[in-house]
Amino acid sequence: MRGMNIGLLIRLLYRNVSSLLDEKLKSVGISQSQLEYFMVINEHEGINQKELAENLSVGKTSSTKAVKKLIDQGLVRRELNQDDQRNFRLYITKKGHTMTDDFKQIFLDTQSGILSDLSDEELDQLQDLLERILRRTNAFRNEN
Repeated sequence: MRGMNIGLLIRLLYRNVSSLLDEKLKSVGISQSQLEYFMVINEHEGINQKELAENLSVGKTSSTKAVKKLIDQGLVRRELNQDDQRNFRLYITKKGHTMTDDFKQIFLDTQSGILSDLSDEELDQLQDLLERILRRTNAFRNEN
């Protein structure tokens, strides 16, 4: 293996992208980590907090804190699950829906800027490789 440790490169890339997104998202009052939760809820309206945490591979405590912030900001609402009175379903509020396009545009502009030096072929290859690594890390985690 040549050069820098791949894990370190991935961590540095994540930190740099997170910091850049946080900077750009300040104008709309949301953080990069909150955006991750918001986008999953937006894609899976009615998801519960356990499913949300599993989807993002985070703990229940982290998920609860992030959802509370989104609720406090008026972007997400919780509704009691009629089929299971012990848990809540999460939905995007009217305010959240009005902000969704802004959030997506900031994310897409940032992603485009970061990836602008890569050809379409390189982007496809990068995505394929990252998906393979993710599948393998998930399988490896389940094996151990």
